[in-house]
Amino acid sequence: KNYGLALLDVPLVQYLSAGLITGLPSALAWSALGSSAQDMKDIVEGKQSIWSVLPEDTSTIALVAGPLLLLMLYSMVSFTQRFRKIKKEIEKEEGIDSSKGGRSYFTYVLGIVALGAALYFLKPLLEKVKLKDIMNDAITWIEKQGQWGPIYYCVFLAIWVTLLLPCTILEVVPGFLFGFKTGWAISVIGKSSGSLLSLFIGRYFLASRIRGYVLETYPSLNAFNKAVELEGFKVILMIRVAYLPMLIKNYGLSVLDIPIPKILLASFMAGIPFSAAWAAVGASSKNLAEIMEGKAKLSDALPKENFELIAAGAVIMGLSFVYVLGKFAARFKEIMAQVKAEEAKKVE
Repeated sequence: KNYGLALLDVPLVQYLSAGLITGLPSALAWSALGSSAQDMKDIVEGKQSIWSVLPEDTSTIALVAGPLLLLMLYSMVSFTQRFRKIKKEIEKEEGIDSSKGGRSYFTYVLGIVALGAALYFLKPLLEKVKLKDIMNDAITWIEKQGQWGPIYYCVFLAIWVTLLLPCTILEVVPGFLFGFKTGWAISVIGKSSGSLLSLFIGRYFLASRIRGYVLETYPSLNAFNKAVELEGFKVILMIRVAYLPMLIKNYGLSVLDIPIPKILLASFMAGIPFSAAWAAVGASSKNLAEIMEGKAKLSDALPKENFELIAAGAVIMGLSFVYVLGKFAARFKEIMAQVKAEEAKKVE
């Protein structure tokens, strides 16, 4: 942003104007955070929360910030698509094969050094930041927002999912705050929105990095394209339901040749039963502390009447799910073998 652009043929006035425009919103947010602090110690120790700055009535802010965020996301996606086209044109003119190219050794070393330095200086702050504290602050603030609470919770859950953070507790909480039906809807919409945001980020902004890391770490992901081609939508659905890292389910699928609407539909369908279960747990919980401490259980949400019948039904459903998943795994192994055989033929 600074020294890199200084080397390019960019007019200084344009460079400074861009820095001023992009710096204003973040500077305003951090200044508001600082002015609301009790003392310097709160700032240095990272105890200040953005939730303490926001007013109780946030309806006006939401009406303004919502469209602006959507406009910003649209602009970023449009810019990325245009940039990729320009990059391909330049590579074509200069005869560069980007598929065979790679980053220089110096670039990797520089990146590692920069990451190490950042972690060294940020370590004291990161040690004091706890996910549960962030969740508590956010939930406490959302609880005070009245009719806007469910919307804010959907946004918060979507961001949490996008960051690949554990979200089971956050799926239980809306059932407690807003009741079973609303909590269920919030959980499904929030997680689906997080999946959609992850897919956009992965496909339009981090595609090359994800291919480099995820496909090397999880080589079986290469076979998913072939599996979808042969078996269709049910493969995407099984991937979303299977016990796989969220990195694979969201960012991994984003770099494959699968339409985003299909992945989003699979995410929505797969999330419905799990979100219903967690919302029921939240609705049956006595207080928020019980949820945050992980003491809320699914068994507490089940009705006491006909418990044996419900348990038997749950066992049958569980066994059916395991059977279907096993059939899918066996079929997937066949597809993987087929993909490896095709790759071996190409090498020959």
